[in-house]
Amino acid sequence: MNGTYQVSHRDPSDRGPWTHHWQDEKGEKFTAQYWLPGQPAPTSKFPRAPETPPDLMPEYEKGRTHGRQNNFLGDCGLREGYGMGFPQGYEEGYVRAGMGGQAWETGFGHGIFFGGMQGYDDGHEDYFNQWNQYDRYDASFDEGPGVFDEYGGYLGGRYDEDYSGSYYGGGTYTNETSGAIIDYYEVEVKSATQRIYPNLPATPLYTYDGLSPGPTFMMRKGREAVVRFTNNSPTNSSVHVHGQYNRAPFDGWAADYAHPGQYKDYYYPNAQNARSIWYHDHTERETGENVYLGLYGFYLLTDEDEQALGLPAGGYDIPLALSAKQYAADGSLLFNTHNNTGLWGDVIHVNGQPWPYMNVEPRKYRFRVLDGSVSRSYDLYVQDDETKEALSFDMIGSDGGLFSHPVNTKSFAIAEGERYEIVIDFANYNGKNLTMLNERGMTGNLDYAATDRVMRFVVGDNVTDCTNNNTVPSDLRYIPPPPQTNVTKNFTFSRIDGEWLIDGVGWEDIENRILTRPVLGEDEIWELRHGGGNASHPVHIHLVDFQVLSRTGGRNEVMPYEAAGEKDIVWIAPGESVRVVARYAPWEGVYMFHCHNLIHEDHDMMVAFNVTNLEKWGYDNTTMFIDPMEPEFRPKNIDTADYTEEAIRSKLDWFYSLNAYNERSKQEFDEERSE
Repeated sequence: MNGTYQVSHRDPSDRGPWTHHWQDEKGEKFTAQYWLPGQPAPTSKFPRAPETPPDLMPEYEKGRTHGRQNNFLGDCGLREGYGMGFPQGYEEGYVRAGMGGQAWETGFGHGIFFGGMQGYDDGHEDYFNQWNQYDRYDASFDEGPGVFDEYGGYLGGRYDEDYSGSYYGGGTYTNETSGAIIDYYEVEVKSATQRIYPNLPATPLYTYDGLSPGPTFMMRKGREAVVRFTNNSPTNSSVHVHGQYNRAPFDGWAADYAHPGQYKDYYYPNAQNARSIWYHDHTERETGENVYLGLYGFYLLTDEDEQALGLPAGGYDIPLALSAKQYAADGSLLFNTHNNTGLWGDVIHVNGQPWPYMNVEPRKYRFRVLDGSVSRSYDLYVQDDETKEALSFDMIGSDGGLFSHPVNTKSFAIAEGERYEIVIDFANYNGKNLTMLNERGMTGNLDYAATDRVMRFVVGDNVTDCTNNNTVPSDLRYIPPPPQTNVTKNFTFSRIDGEWLIDGVGWEDIENRILTRPVLGEDEIWELRHGGGNASHPVHIHLVDFQVLSRTGGRNEVMPYEAAGEKDIVWIAPGESVRVVARYAPWEGVYMFHCHNLIHEDHDMMVAFNVTNLEKWGYDNTTMFIDPMEPEFRPKNIDTADYTEEAIRSKLDWFYSLNAYNERSKQEFDEERSE
């Protein structure tokens, strides 16, 4: 819309392409899927969910169930959930260690979970545990034979609430002088509830626009965006778009947070190659709890090169956000603010749903897998439930976008904050169930009874669309070889006197937390060293993409899927040292690097680096983007006058006038990378 902008309100009709699911009073399910601004929203209707077969309804008595595990699939809908041994139970104030339960989903990533109030029964011992002062389910017991096969869950009443959505394009603003386009969005940070145990109170969450995970932004390369995050929640809010090279004041500096009743405008370049980015809260000392309670989501950047490859797209391109939770007896999420070691969670979620399933067609799908957990890492593989054989699949991308070439594998490890993209071909599995599993014994993790399973794929018999269903191309994109440099810096990640520190320095040490000053545009090798103990450290370096050069100790090798692409997080196991190389560009300024175990991060394992000015890149000391706490860009108190059309137009004009994302710098950066 030339010369205009449009605010992305809460009204679904104003959001642009997105997905919304709802159910009317008769039980009819509907969905409105992606569409372009200005076009009517098409709808499609799914059949009403079938009645529960009486013989599958387990008997419920005093917190226990009798009967078999049924994993009743119910209505397919758009995306489905299934209760793959959901551990829960509730009796006399204690949380039982029972298994079973089902999910029945109304939409992608979120839906109805039919839980179970249960425990071992028929002569088996009931296991329960109280954790510190909390009533919680504790699955850290030895599994009895057949526990997941013989004991079903209490099938509770239906609960329908939409927790799924995407934005695409948002409102647009066109500068009348230059013709430059900026996409504009508004997102509200607020509390909401999601019922996960239908027989217990709903779970309090923090959300973006009422969604947890938050709405998925789908951005086009070359179109800058301003996103206004308005904080109407009870917590502080700083937002980091993780995987994009934002200017320092818009990068989610941990001390630059909006208090309740404030908002902040974030200005994003969207100038890199296509990649699976995510956004999440980054408030100092509160990141772990805020992300755990729901403040994270996908931010997908696409470009013409990616689209030309013919990779699975549309409904066959699926983001999967993994997380791990712990529940109290009242259905709320447990988070112990005094815990400074880790929170591994005994209930695995995918897109906010415990142990879901998804109906898939017998064709290729692209999955963008994110580990959004607070502390849990995964070693993932997909298994044929009948033959118990692991599938081979192609890995095609990681944090920094597509690989140079696909890597065929049967498993991959993924740590907190990492993203990997995979293509699975279900063509030979018509009518079968396939399960994504998590190998037990992952270094630095705690295993529970059901943390070896993630989600299930239920393969149908028919393909409705053969578009983009070809063999994955052997060449995906050009990635320059690792640059040669004589600059090497060492950083050690340790726990000292109970504090998580980097080179003996933590976030609270304001005078000393800038550990290094890379020269803008220069290449540096960083050797990231594990300083002892049993914990692992997924290390995230803001601003840059890096390449993994070597791994000594521990695994003692760089995995093929690590070497094939660019990263912004690298996992360091006990006893390991990992060398990575990056070009510190295209912007100068102060940025963070830290452990992405969010408990470690919140307890001080976070420091900073200052990329210094370099004349050849076209900057001088008057630039206003070095300091992430620059007053001009700090959060502001909510004022309705700032939300008028005139005020927003004026603000976007001001952002454009700043020339924040200097074209000369981006061009020189891209040219040097292509040499």
